[in-house]
Amino acid sequence: MALNETPREPPHIDHAMVAGRTNESVKLAQRAAMLIQQEIIFGGLESGHLMGTAAEIRSRFNLGRWAFREALAILEQRGVARLRPGPGGGVVVAEPDFGNIVELSLLYIYIAPDGIHELIEAEAALLAAMVDKILADPSIPPRARKLSELEKQVSVPRALAYRTGNPAFELIVEYIELVREACSYPEERREDRGPDAGRELLVAIDRRDVASAHAALCRFLLPCNRPLLNRPDDVSALSPRHSGAGKVGYRLALQMLRTIVENPQDSEVSLGSEAEIGMRFDANGEMVRQAVRLLEDLEVVAPQRGRRGGILLRKPDTVSISSLLPHVLGRHHLTVSDCYEVAGMLSVEIARLAASKAKVRSEDKIQKIPPEVDDAWKMILIDRRIQGYAQNPLLASLERGLLLYSCVISPPYSSEHVPLEQMFQLSQDILRGVESSNRVEAEMAAKKRYALMLQRFFPR
Repeated sequence: MALNETPREPPHIDHAMVAGRTNESVKLAQRAAMLIQQEIIFGGLESGHLMGTAAEIRSRFNLGRWAFREALAILEQRGVARLRPGPGGGVVVAEPDFGNIVELSLLYIYIAPDGIHELIEAEAALLAAMVDKILADPSIPPRARKLSELEKQVSVPRALAYRTGNPAFELIVEYIELVREACSYPEERREDRGPDAGRELLVAIDRRDVASAHAALCRFLLPCNRPLLNRPDDVSALSPRHSGAGKVGYRLALQMLRTIVENPQDSEVSLGSEAEIGMRFDANGEMVRQAVRLLEDLEVVAPQRGRRGGILLRKPDTVSISSLLPHVLGRHHLTVSDCYEVAGMLSVEIARLAASKAKVRSEDKIQKIPPEVDDAWKMILIDRRIQGYAQNPLLASLERGLLLYSCVISPPYSSEHVPLEQMFQLSQDILRGVESSNRVEAEMAAKKRYALMLQRFFPR
C-alpha cells in the first residue's frame, strides 16, 4: 500500500476472543493496541506508513491521553508502531521481526514453570504435523531416497518444511529454531546431533512408511532435546546475549524475572510500587514502566491501584506472542490458505496432546454452557478447556496467531452449509475424546472441524 494511502475499513474481529483472553481481562489500552494492529494487518500497511497524528488516533479509538500513551507503549514494545515527533509526525507503522517474538518468547519461557518443556513439545507437534502433511498429501509425490543438496545443507525441520510446500510451515520452523538457538549454548547446535535419525526420517517419508517415519522422528528428537531438558533455567544468561543496545526496558524485565525465578515461594505477591522497583533495581521511572509493560503484556504482572496497590505477580500468558505473529506473517505476504492449513494441523496436534495428558474426573467435565452464550463463544470456551488439558500455552499461541492472521485478512464467511451449530458439535466431540483420553476420537473430530472450517474460509 502506498505511503499515507487511506486503508480499507477492517472487519470487526474480536481480538480478545480469537486470542483467548476474556473481555474483562483486556484493558482499554490493550484493546486499542489490538485494534490498531488489526488495521495494520488488514490494510497491509508498510513500514513508515503514517496512521494519523496522536490527536487523530486518540479521537478514532476514543482514548484519553493516558490510555493512548499506554496503547502506544504496547505497540512500541512489540515493534509494531512508534510515535514520530515533529511536524508531519504521528503514529507510524514499524516493522517487527522474529527478534521481537523471540524476545517475548524468551521472557515467557523463563518465567513459565515448564517453559523449556513447552518449547520442546511445541516443536515435536510442529514436526509431527509436517510429517503427517507430507505423508497424507497426494500432491506431494514420493521422492528418491537420495537427499537433495539443499536438504543436506539445512536442518531436518527446515527440510521437512520445504517438502510441505507451505511457506507458513517454513516461517514457524524458523521461529522455533531461533528460540531454540537462543536457549542453547553454541556447542548444542542441532545440525551436529542425530544425523542418522534425521536421514532415517526422510527416507521413511520417501517410502510413505507412516509408522517408521514417526518412530524415526522420536529418535531424532530425543538427543536434540536432552541438553535443554537437563539444564536448569538461567535467566541471567539471556541478558548479555539478547538485550540489544538501547533495550533498557528488556534488560530490567530480565532482572525482575530473575528475582521471580529465584524466589518462586513469593509468587502471587506484590513486587512493590513502580518507585520501589526503581529503587531496588536502580532504574528511573521510564525504564520501570517499559519493563512493567513488557511483563504485563505477557500477564506476568498486573498493576493494582489504591493505597495497597503495586505490581502484582500473575500466571504468565502468551497472548502477546499470538498477537505479534500476524505482523510477521503479513510482512512475508503469506496466504490465508497456507496459514490456516498450519493452524488447523496444529489444532489437531493440540487435541492429540490434550487427550494424552487429560486425567479428568467425571464431576470436573463440562456439563452445560450458559444458554445466553452464542455459538462462537461456546467454541472458544471449549477450545480453552482443550488447550488447558494440553498444558502448552506456547503451542496454543502459534495456532491462535495463525488463526488470528487468517481471520483478519479473510474473515470466515457465514455459510448455510456449515452452520456454527455443527462446528460447535464437533468441538464438543473433540472435548469428549480429550476427556476420555481417546486420542483417536479427539484427532478425528479435530480433523473434521478443520475441514468444515475450511469451507467457511473458502466457500465453493
